[in-house]
Amino acid sequence: MSESVKNEIAHKNTPSWVKSLASRQLYSKIFSLTDDELLVKEEILKVLTGNGKREKHEKDTEHILRAKKEGGVYFITVDRGILRKARDLRNICGIEVLLATEFLELLDEWKMYTKQAEGS
Repeated sequence: MSESVKNEIAHKNTPSWVKSLASRQLYSKIFSLTDDELLVKEEILKVLTGNGKREKHEKDTEHILRAKKEGGVYFITVDRGILRKARDLRNICGIEVLLATEFLELLDEWKMYTKQAEGS
């Protein structure tokens, strides 16, 4: 789990049961960004912000950038604002933004495909 997620879990409004589960997770360390990654971060922030306030989208930007930097392919969220920008985010950083249900459908398809491939 990324440091940015750890910080969000520490928020006063996070339910205690979530904090308890999260305390058992492994966390990655704070990372530094290359010049190219800083440019990508700025593009992600521009897409997420639109005409809104940048500071409201900085944490989401960090989460998405962290997913990319750590080699992630999918970013799973229920945030409709992020989901609406999925195509732009994929074009900027190659991350597929999905609902959990969409990800589970992909996982089921992959399982079915690998099962068929093993049988042939």
